[in-house]
Amino acid sequence: MRILIVTILLPFFIQSQQPSSGNYGSANVEEVNNLVKFDKSDKSWMLNITGSKFYHNEFISTIVKGKKIKVKYDAFDDYMRLQVGPNLFTYPKNEILLLDNKESWITHGNSWFRILLENNGFKYLLKPIAKFYPAEKASEYSERTPPKFKINYTFYSLKDDNIILLKRKEIKKMGLKKMLEY
Repeated sequence: MRILIVTILLPFFIQSQQPSSGNYGSANVEEVNNLVKFDKSDKSWMLNITGSKFYHNEFISTIVKGKKIKVKYDAFDDYMRLQVGPNLFTYPKNEILLLDNKESWITHGNSWFRILLENNGFKYLLKPIAKFYPAEKASEYSERTPPKFKINYTFYSLKDDNIILLKRKEIKKMGLKKMLEY
């Protein structure tokens, strides 16, 4: 009796495991999905991105815990990327990381800031923030634009472990933007 039931139901089990055929007027969903899928290891789309998520163009030497390493600041993910090894997400509190290009960086609240100026006990800080803008499709009045990164700057002052966002008037008065145009 079991053999009879198995022989009767076996074709139904086999048919249910086969991909559906496109001969019945409907699109074969699996074939369409295979055509649309892309290779996840293919990073060629990144070649068209304009701008950079990095504040520095190349790796810059510095010394951390007695070892000479090369770093550059990732303004999109907010950490110092090492050329070799794990990245610097944080740094000991109130210690300053001095790069060979005479830039000083400090962490506060698990964020990296560049020190622009120290005056009367205040440290004036720069926070570069990279923002990603996806590609825009072409329309009747504009062309297709590639995806891009754009870095915006925010200025802060730090005194006695209190960080304060600076206003435009204060930034202009201190000449902080002019310091970036070296």
